[in-house]
Amino acid sequence: MNCSEAAPAEIRRGAGGVNRVSAREQLIIMVATAVLAAAVLTARPLQSANDRSRWATVWSLVERGTYQIDEIDQVSGWSTIDKVRHRHAPNEPWHFYSS
Repeated sequence: MNCSEAAPAEIRRGAGGVNRVSAREQLIIMVATAVLAAAVLTARPLQSANDRSRWATVWSLVERGTYQIDEIDQVSGWSTIDKVRHRHAPNEPWHFYSS
């Protein structure tokens, strides 16, 4: 390849050999970042009762070390109908678990 030919993947270099990004590339990056940020900020975190139930179990296991979802089920936005009530013995309290 002689000096007059430029490879398509060749990096454009500005003064001092620093890579430079064109205005068009900057615009594409900014738009993509804005779209991604909007998607993340407007996403509904817990869509269905099944999703909430499964994530409640994950939260309970990580935060409390138990499968009981009693505590997280009372938090606004986390309540689910996809659960069962169970107790291990007649003299023990009832607890909710993900079904």
